[in-house]
Amino acid sequence: MSVRLFDESVTSTILVQCRKRIRLRPPKFAASIAFAGTTLVVTAMSYGPSGWRRAAERLAIYHAGDLAHGRMWRLPMSAFLAQSWAQLVWTLLLAATAVLALEALTGTIRVAIVLGAAHLGPTLLVAAWAQWTADQQLLTTADYGTSCVVMGAAAGLASALRSRTIVALIVAAFCVDVWINAPYTIIEHLMSVILGAALVQLPAPAARTAPGRSAPPAPARSPKPRR
Repeated sequence: MSVRLFDESVTSTILVQCRKRIRLRPPKFAASIAFAGTTLVVTAMSYGPSGWRRAAERLAIYHAGDLAHGRMWRLPMSAFLAQSWAQLVWTLLLAATAVLALEALTGTIRVAIVLGAAHLGPTLLVAAWAQWTADQQLLTTADYGTSCVVMGAAAGLASALRSRTIVALIVAAFCVDVWINAPYTIIEHLMSVILGAALVQLPAPAARTAPGRSAPPAPARSPKPRR
């Protein structure tokens, strides 16, 4: 018996879901624009003139050993540094699709939490492991964070839409991961996927009413006509 993974068009599904949410709450896409814009600027700096490259290195080129030496700012900033121009193009493409669609579906605050956790959680875990084991290779190797961010966003979108197509694409990405990346990078990406999928499913906080005001009554249902 064959299992159909591509039983629906993922593009049309995303567009339909986004249109429904946009009618209810017009999104501003602040997180998507901030992530894409900052990634473009920081990565371009790392390939620019020597002064810009030194600034990008001090600002965003993160190593696991930086945490023990007080260079904490590099950890969050490394989320905006792509390893190559090819990775930058891939990151911007996913920011314009997966991250944008996820923000339309879940809102700016939720998508910012997903992106931040997908980067910080796995990176901190690998850094703690490197410190505990005194692994000099891990402590001194540059860790670029854009891949964890986009993997978390893709997993969050798959979780929000219940899309088997996006899940299949994530599995394909992991197959490439096993071929080209180091084991700790694969572990980081796996954790990003788990965090992205889980955080999207957390219930949204209940809306607060102003003091002295009662919540608006629920709309009355019209009785069904009898046959």
